[in-house]
Formats: sequence, C-alpha cells, structure tokens
Amino acid sequence: MNKKTILKTLVIGLIAILGISGVTSSAISQTKQINHIKPVSMPSWSDNFDSYANDQFLDGTPDDGGWKGWDNDPTFGAFVVDDQDLSPPHSVEIAYDSDLVHEYSGYTIGQWTYTSWVYVPSDFVGNSYYMLLSDYEDGQGTANKWQFVVRFDSDNQIVESEELQF
Repeated sequence: MNKKTILKTLVIGLIAILGISGVTSSAISQTKQINHIKPVSMPSWSDNFDSYANDQFLDGTPDDGGWKGWDNDPTFGAFVVDDQDLSPPHSVEIAYDSDLVHEYSGYTIGQWTYTSWVYVPSDFVGNSYYMLLSDYEDGQGTANKWQFVVRFDSDNQIVESEELQF
C-alpha cells in the first residue's frame, strides 16, 4: 500500500460457501444413494465493524476479530471509526500506512462471494489498493499469492483491476 495514501475504507466482507457435489458416471446409476446425500455445510463469515468499539485499533490483539496489520505488524493496523459507515455505527479507516489483513481457515471447497464497500474521499491523493489473496503467510512477501487487485488512482481518477502475474 502506498505510504502517502489517505483512504477511508468501508469494508463489509461476506463469504458464502456453497457445497458443490460432483456426480460420476458410476454414481448416476445409484440415484437412491445420491438422493440421500446432503451437501456439506460450510460456515459463513461476515464483518461490518459494528461490533468493535469506536476508535478501537485493529492490530492483531484477541479482541480484533482476526484483523491485523500486514505481516502481523501492528503499525499497519487500522482504526474503527464512526463515519462513512454503510451499516451504523462503524466502519474501518484505512489511512497512511494502514495495510489490514484478515486470514481465514477451513474454507477449501465451494464458491466464495466476497462483497466489499469502499469509500474514497474527494481529497484522496495517490494510489491505494484493495486485494484478496489465495495464499498468505506473515513474512512471506512475494511468495504470497494475490488473486484479485483493485487500484484506486487519484491522479488519473480511475478505479481499475490490475493484471496479475503468476
């Protein structure tokens, strides 16, 4: 994230995992058994920052709901604020050196739906990024795998998806 970036970000994450079942040619003839198979139910996750205290600093402590700074560095955390919220009373402010991370575990199959809301103020300067990674580990740098990157470019007044090189 650009060190000079000033960006207030409202992020509402919603992950919905849908069970996917495959049917092979040998299973087609066994329809009685297939009718009794129930899809695997995976837990869902969401966070609208409303459960945190106003001015709480999300930096990886146990009360931060899994949020932490990049590489588990608390200096990259972010404040919970009471402005620019989509669902009152709170949002999270990504400003200056903020680079907030949330890791998930146990999600290995199915489809994911991730919805986020980002507020970009009119006086925003520089570039800022919103990213989703498929693999992340503290301290791994370029070994982490970015899957989705959106760049907010104030110089050219555009929001664009960036091409990823794997």
